Amino acid sequence: MDEYDEYLSTAPLDAGTVTNLVIWWGHHSGQWPNLSRLALDALSIPAMSAECERCFSDAGRTITDERASLEPDAIEACSCVKNWLNKKL
Repeated sequence: MDEYDEYLSTAPLDAGTVTNLVIWWGHHSGQWPNLSRLALDALSIPAMSAECERCFSDAGRTITDERASLEPDAIEACSCVKNWLNKKL
C-alpha cells in the first residue's frame, strides 16, 4: 500500500481537534514523508489578496472598446495613477 492509500484508510480528521494543518502534517512527516511534503508545499501557497483582485478588475474596466489598442505599459500607468489619486499620494 502506498502513502496515499494508507492516508485514505485512516479515520477522517476532526475539525475541532486539528487547528493547524502545517503542524499536523509536520507531526506526520515520518509516517507519510512524500505526502506531507506535498501537503506542506500546497499549504505554503499564499491566499489570493483581495487588493490584487481589485487591481485586476480595475485594469479590465480600463480596457474599453475605445481603448482596446492600449499597450500594457499604458494600462499599468493608468492603474497606478488611479491608485495614487484614490490614496491621495
